[in-house]
Amino acid sequence: MNSTYEKPNVFLSVLLCLFATISICAFIVLLVLRTVNILPGVIQNTDFLGMLEQSDEGEHSYYITDQINGLPFSNTEVTLQDIDDLIKTDAVSGEISVIADGYVRALGRGDLDHHVTADDIVAAARNIKPELNEFFDHEMTEEDFEHMAHALDDIMDFNSLTLGGLMEDFEIDREELNLPFFIMSPIPLMIAGLVSAIFMFLIFLVRSGNIANASLAVGVPIALAGLFTYAGAMYFNASPEAFGETVQHYAEQYFRYLDGPVHKMAEYAFAFAAVGVLIIIVSFISGIVLKLSRR
Repeated sequence: MNSTYEKPNVFLSVLLCLFATISICAFIVLLVLRTVNILPGVIQNTDFLGMLEQSDEGEHSYYITDQINGLPFSNTEVTLQDIDDLIKTDAVSGEISVIADGYVRALGRGDLDHHVTADDIVAAARNIKPELNEFFDHEMTEEDFEHMAHALDDIMDFNSLTLGGLMEDFEIDREELNLPFFIMSPIPLMIAGLVSAIFMFLIFLVRSGNIANASLAVGVPIALAGLFTYAGAMYFNASPEAFGETVQHYAEQYFRYLDGPVHKMAEYAFAFAAVGVLIIIVSFISGIVLKLSRR
């Protein structure tokens, strides 16, 4: 069988390996975008206290504290700093990000009338009951959750917080968000995965006359993609200025938000590199064993 085995075209093999490596790198990056939520980090690093104090020369902020302190179950005097501290806890920022994600999904559906509701607040409050118990110095009940949700509705007017209304307030056109939300949708990830699979199949097909060789060839682009992506993540982490002044500016300003995605990318990349190296090692050993068994 080995005597009739024709060695594959070197140029074709290298080209397929190159395209497969690029497509797998893209798949890793898109996988990170789909699985990492940066909203809690954004929320925790936003100066809500400053925003509240500056709104309407502080009048709105006083109204907020008066409403919250007026709740019948509140056993403590709440300040703006207390509210800011509560918002920035992991649990609360996580629940706020869930509500924000609802707006993102509504944008994808084209539902510009979507807005947060009192039921959303009650559901979120159930998940952060320990934090609210400490905040109000009171053991929260289901009735308290509903009372709090209605109080927040009075403060914020949920019906006015529609997706379309918020976009108008911030002067954002829907077309401006099409590209970023398309990138974060599952479609690019599926395309990158499909393209990667096709290239891997072609690599295997070209060398299908020798299974061990074919498997080894499949492992190479997986390992390379993992190594390149890992190196890129680590390099960006250490030297964002190398990617240009614009990237450096945003990296310095927003790196606290990108820290999670960069580390997650490194984790995924390391996993792909490990899988690729494992395939190469197993294929290499299998090839040696097969040759020895034929002697």
